[in-house]
Parts: sequence; C-alpha cells; structure tokens
Amino acid sequence: MSVLWRQRLKKVGQTFSLSASHKYNDKTSTGYLLSNTFYYDQLGQVYHADTIDQYKEAFSKTLTTTSKMVYTEPLSKKTTLELNYAFNRVATQSNRKSFDKLNGKYEALNLAYSNDYELSFISNSVGAKYQYNSKKIIANIGSNIGVSNYSQKDSSGKKVRSYHYTNLFPTARLTYKLGAQKSININYSGSPQSPSIDQIQPVRENTDPLNVVIGNPSLKQAFRHNVSLSFNNYEVLTGKSIWMNASINPIQNAIVTSQVTDATGKRTLQYVNTQGNYTFWSFGSLSFKLKKSGISIGPSFSLNGNQSVNFIQPPGYTSLVKNVSNTTSLGLGFNSGKYKEDKYDFYINPYVNYNVSKSSINAAKKTKYWSGRVQAQMSYYISKKWELSSDAGISFQEKFDAFNSDNNITNIDATISRKFFKNNNGILKFQVFDLLNQKKGVNRNYSSNSITERTFDVLKRYFMLTFEWNFSKTPGEVK
Repeated sequence: MSVLWRQRLKKVGQTFSLSASHKYNDKTSTGYLLSNTFYYDQLGQVYHADTIDQYKEAFSKTLTTTSKMVYTEPLSKKTTLELNYAFNRVATQSNRKSFDKLNGKYEALNLAYSNDYELSFISNSVGAKYQYNSKKIIANIGSNIGVSNYSQKDSSGKKVRSYHYTNLFPTARLTYKLGAQKSININYSGSPQSPSIDQIQPVRENTDPLNVVIGNPSLKQAFRHNVSLSFNNYEVLTGKSIWMNASINPIQNAIVTSQVTDATGKRTLQYVNTQGNYTFWSFGSLSFKLKKSGISIGPSFSLNGNQSVNFIQPPGYTSLVKNVSNTTSLGLGFNSGKYKEDKYDFYINPYVNYNVSKSSINAAKKTKYWSGRVQAQMSYYISKKWELSSDAGISFQEKFDAFNSDNNITNIDATISRKFFKNNNGILKFQVFDLLNQKKGVNRNYSSNSITERTFDVLKRYFMLTFEWNFSKTPGEVK
C-alpha cells in the first residue's frame, strides 16, 4: 500500500510532496530433509557416510514502513534548494524448527538447528540538496544525515543486542551538455547496507550438508560507494550513436564469509566484516546506419570484474587465512538490426566473453574459459492486424578442469498475434516457448576460492494462449 501527495505552492518552482508506503510479506514452508552423504578417499573407496533425516518448519515475515517529505524552494532562475525528511522501519522475524525422527515420528526438536529471532531497523534522516540547471550544465550536490537503530531479540522476546549508527548519504551529479544529444555525466552516491536476518540469526542451517551456515549476531553494517562516468552522443539525422559507461563500487566494512573446511571437505561458514571488496563494470557501443540498406550495425565491448576478500581455514590449517579473489570478464559483441514501419523488424546480437578468476590462496592456479551468446529477434507484420515473431538464443560455456562438459543451449520462442478493436488495444497471442525442447538450467558461479556449477530443472517446451486488453486512456484522448 502506498500513497503520494504533491502540491504546487504559490511561488513558481515551490513544491511540497509527501509519500508513504507499508508492505507486509510472509513466507511459510514445511518439508523433509533426507540427505545421504558419502565421503571417498583417493582410491575411490567410501570411508565415511553421513545421514540427515529431519522434518523442518520455517516461518518468516517482514513489515516495511517508509515515508518521505520533500520541499523545494527556487533560489534563482537556475538554482533550487531541496529539503527532505525520511523515515524507514523494517521489522523482520524468522522462526525455524528442525525435528529429528524419534520412534518413527518427527517430534524431537533439534535445538542446534532451531531458533526464533527478530531483527528491527529504524532510521530517521534529514537532508538538503542544491541544484543548478543551465543550458550547458546540470549539477546537484547534497547529503542526508541519518540516525539508524538496530535491535535483535531472541525467542523469549528479550533484546540481546542493539546498535546505533549515524550515517551520511552523500550524492553528487554533474551533466555537461556538448550538444542537443551529446553529454558527459559524472555521478557519486554512498549508502549503508544492513545485514540480513539470515546472516545474523544465530542458528545453523544444514539444508546443504556440505556447506553449513552459522549466523553472526555481531555483524556490522557495510557502506557502499558508487562512482560512475558516462558519455553519450546520438545524431538523429544519420542514426549514429556512441554510448560509454563505467562505474566502480568500493565497499567499506563489507559482509563476507569466513569458512572452515574439515578433512572430509565439509565447510562451515559464518558472515564477518572486512575491507578490500569492490566491483567495477564498463560498457561501450558504437552504432551507425548503412545508407543503402538502412541496417544499423556496430561493435560493443564490456569489461567487468570484482575483488572479494574472505577468510578460509583449509584442512590441516590451525587458523584462518585471508584470501583475496579477483574475477575479470572481457566481452566483445556486434549489433545489427533494422526497423521498417508496418513491415518488419529484426536484430542480431552475437557476443563473446573471456573470463579469468584467481585467488591468493592458490596463486599458481588460474581459471580461464570462454562463454558467449547469439541473440536474435524477428517480427514480420503480415497485415495491420496480424504479426508473426520469433526470438532465438544460442549460448555456450567452455569446459575446463573443474567441469569437463560444455554448456551449450539453444532456445527458440515463436509467437503469432492478432490485434482487435478500433484502436488495436486488444491482442490475442498464441506462443510456443522452447520450440526445440532443448532448454536446460545451468548456473556457473565464482565465489572466493570456489567454483560451483549448478544444474536445475526448467520448464521446457510449452504453449500459451493469452489475451491482452489495454483500456487505459491517455491525456487529451477523445473517446
């Protein structure tokens, strides 16, 4: 539920607005955990087996209440002062219960994996922003100062921990116009990041028996900085465009994992705070239109990466070791497309990425592999009422030492649609998803010193018949 009220005051440019929202979300789950884990030695022989047989109940709820007041006062023809106040309250509860089997029934409460915990967050902030607007320059600078309070309660309702923070939320933006569709933009913002109740709740989570997570009630909030730079240039008559964007995001007091691995390979993880984490990304593209054919073509590139710090205690070690991991992905692509009104449109976008990952705990070992995708879309307008369209995608991931199989997936979707009514605001669609019935779920992830590849079931080929009716009325429209 949300409300918004805006009011223009007597003076030109003088405004007042008030917004508020309240959200409630809950989740209840029940299920059985039956896990049989076998441990093998170097000869491939089972030397240990572990069985978990539990019934689990989980309930969580989150109530979020926010409100904000904003007042703007023009100082001159080019400058404006904005004053604001914001309130935010988030109350979260998580109740987990695990029952071991006793006499054939799941009725023995396992206290190690059961807990009822509450986390409450309340913040009040006030701020000011100074804005400057001219033909060439648009700029603003400002900051909010906020007071935040965290409190944690255990299953008895007793407050076990509380924290108090005074935060700054700085923002700055500068846009320099080099032409009607040509500009340079520089942005900065900073904001705190609160730990989640799943990271704090002091209870073990054993749904993945080889990766057991323990909550850390002593976690502090992190603070994320965001610095970005962009350049854009678009020529309307020729259709030529250049887009370039880059951003870096250092994180202070980042929330990371501390993990202990025993001789069997089982990991116990807990969240802690540390320094040294950051992410970065960049993207650029050039597009121009061929005169004779009218097809737009152009190359694109991307460079993304991150540095993450965590702490590891491998088998045989007696203490935690700091591990610094770096991941970089360089991508190159090519875009091609054309739109002809009431006739057809299409685009083709192939791109390829080269991925490199390394960690300080095993500096001699680097993981390198290629991945990519070819994405294509086509629409053909049979008449003013009928349209035939299709989307196709071919993706691949190169195999390497950790995973010796290629992940190549081809997916094709097709749609035929028919428009209805005088304004064509009714559309009947018949769609076929995964026409070749080859879709599969694969996710490869790098996390500190580990590489995981997860396969999962997805909905394969299916058909859908839908009808859409847009009954909105645009301003000035005559019925």
